[in-house]
Amino acid sequence: MIHKRITALCLAVVLISLVSAYASQDTPDESSSLAPNFLTRHGAIIIEDVGIQDVSQQAIILQLIYDYDAMCVQSRSSLAKRIRNLPRSGIDNRIILESFSVTKDFLEQKHIEALWLHDNIQMILTDEQQPRFQSSLRRITRQRLLPKGGVPGANIDLVDAVQSTSGGHDALQKQEVKDILDAWIIDIDVALSDREAFDVSNGLAFRALITEERWQDALDWRTAWLQSHLRVRDITIQAAREILPFLDLASTHQLSTAVFQGGITLPSKAEALAGGLLEQETMHDVDIREAVVELRNTLQPLRDQLIELQLATAGLHHLRPLRQRLGVESEMDNLEAKKIEILIEFRRVDDEFVAFLESLAGQ
Repeated sequence: MIHKRITALCLAVVLISLVSAYASQDTPDESSSLAPNFLTRHGAIIIEDVGIQDVSQQAIILQLIYDYDAMCVQSRSSLAKRIRNLPRSGIDNRIILESFSVTKDFLEQKHIEALWLHDNIQMILTDEQQPRFQSSLRRITRQRLLPKGGVPGANIDLVDAVQSTSGGHDALQKQEVKDILDAWIIDIDVALSDREAFDVSNGLAFRALITEERWQDALDWRTAWLQSHLRVRDITIQAAREILPFLDLASTHQLSTAVFQGGITLPSKAEALAGGLLEQETMHDVDIREAVVELRNTLQPLRDQLIELQLATAGLHHLRPLRQRLGVESEMDNLEAKKIEILIEFRRVDDEFVAFLESLAGQ
């Protein structure tokens, strides 16, 4: 009990100190939940995206952005003042929960200010400009929220991922790919907004549950938080799978590595050795090529199984401490053990083919 009490007090002190420090800054880090949803540079981005040529419209949008920024500075200053007025000694649960409440009020005000900016810009736009404005807002939302993904794949901008592949430029010219990405942009915007609710104000609720030692409620909340991140990832994975048939072989591998494997590859020593031997053009080239085909046919199912297990275990470590406290068995241990079994089998197969290829090279 004493340990729990110390942990709660430390959490409160850290929260009060960090929020006070961030709130007192004129320009908090963009990754901070205290940062504005829109920055002054977004004014120029909106004007360009919407294609606004009218000088008076441009001036109004820039002024609205500056007014919005001033509102945000004032809100952060008010937050810092309220946080500084909280007691720093003799902290109890009441003070801890009050610090959460103060920060929650600020985050709600931040949301209202963002709506104010959105509504006022929308009022001065023509009907023709409205769709482009919504598209610009979605792009800004992706830039702001995607990097905060809590599981592999939940932080990927699929438009950028496709474009960065070797055949991405050609793929983006295909109507089928454009349609898939257009649908992804709309779906991911909704999922990101839902996820932000958990990442920001509801995050404070989670900390309050921990402070009150309501472990089951905390686990339920943490599970819902994880699901909100997995939904973002799964939307991207589904769209990527629909795009793969329209890509060349190299681009397919690049996009698969980025989206499904979180940028992680599982290299084969035998494949690398075979590539080197084939460059030498020996009398065993036919045998080597046949071995490579067999090798890849054997390793690919193992790679696929490993990817599925990586997807299944993503983020479960966030739940493990609460499950252990409640005495609830975690499926992560069994899945992790299965991953190890597959890795061992992968290495065994790879080593067998390395030995075979080395025997050919020695002849």
